Amino acid sequence: MKHYIWNQSTGGWLTVRVLIVDGEPLIRNLLTRWLGSWGYDALAAASADEALAWMRLAPADIVIADSMMPEHERIWLLDQIHEQWPNTMVIMEKGGDNQDSSLRARLTGAFDHLPTPLSPDLLRRAVEQARSAIRPPISLSPAAEPPARRQLTSEAST
Repeated sequence: MKHYIWNQSTGGWLTVRVLIVDGEPLIRNLLTRWLGSWGYDALAAASADEALAWMRLAPADIVIADSMMPEHERIWLLDQIHEQWPNTMVIMEKGGDNQDSSLRARLTGAFDHLPTPLSPDLLRRAVEQARSAIRPPISLSPAAEPPARRQLTSEAST
């Protein structure tokens, strides 16, 4: 089942887009597969600069970023996303040796932090919580239900 969020500016439902930012190809592929199988539109970037290029083209609703990106200071990407896309939820991956980085990330507004190596259960829980934190519209008309709910409702009535 796909996950949707309400887009206030277009007045319609959109698939939740998650951007994975990690320098390790195996990690990017694994997370992309997990998120895709859970109903998310998952994209991957190998660097902070590539992530920003993706965000300029099609902003993600949720970003999962490694806090140890080599080309910039540890929380540089988090700061850039908060500055340019303040409604995007950012989840930081943190290794065991970057306690200082995770503290600074928390102070600058990361939505959540995940220990590495990543667990599918913790990842799924963090992404679900971030999705739930994205604000829905104040009131919905029946015609504004998410596409998956409308499809299930129409199938049940036949």
